[in-house]
Amino acid sequence: MHHFRQDTPKHRANRRVCKHYNSYKKTLRADFKKRCGYCTDLDTNRIRNYVIDHFIPQKPNGWTHTIQPNQYSNLIYSCPFCNGAKSNKWPTGVANLANDGVSGFIKPTKKMYANAFRRGDDGSIIVHNNHPIGIYIHKELEFDLPIHKLNWKFEKILEQEISLKTVFKKTTDAALKQEINDIKLLRLELVDTIHELYNA
Repeated sequence: MHHFRQDTPKHRANRRVCKHYNSYKKTLRADFKKRCGYCTDLDTNRIRNYVIDHFIPQKPNGWTHTIQPNQYSNLIYSCPFCNGAKSNKWPTGVANLANDGVSGFIKPTKKMYANAFRRGDDGSIIVHNNHPIGIYIHKELEFDLPIHKLNWKFEKILEQEISLKTVFKKTTDAALKQEINDIKLLRLELVDTIHELYNA
């Protein structure tokens, strides 16, 4: 079992106000450390596919609110899978109530968000300690999609590859060089699979 994320993303307080929320994408990407606020998948493979999600939806199902679409603190950097799954869901029907203890969401910029989840050894997203809101989020955001495991595996392989680069340059051991090349090939195969899922 692995921690769900290392750092808690945070909206910067001094962001200049823009007329349209799409203008914030570059800043959001930096504030969210290039990761989806919901599933924590790194955007390395498909930056262009990542989008801006409104934490409190612009047009929630069955009710309305007065939150402006360009309110920076309500914007979440999101992968297309989490964004599509979350859509206009906001079960409490009250803007300032993210959840009722059973249904709803936790804002990804809160430290408690990471307490609801862990990563399995295979990269799967797991609800931690039967966290009630974690159960709701996991189901509604479809955290069991294969893309999340694949992105996690890709990231781990990339970390191994980077750490082995120095060894590769220095070693004359042919077997070790072959092993390092095999890791590279595995990463490239994963990237192809990930791209297929993003383009499906």
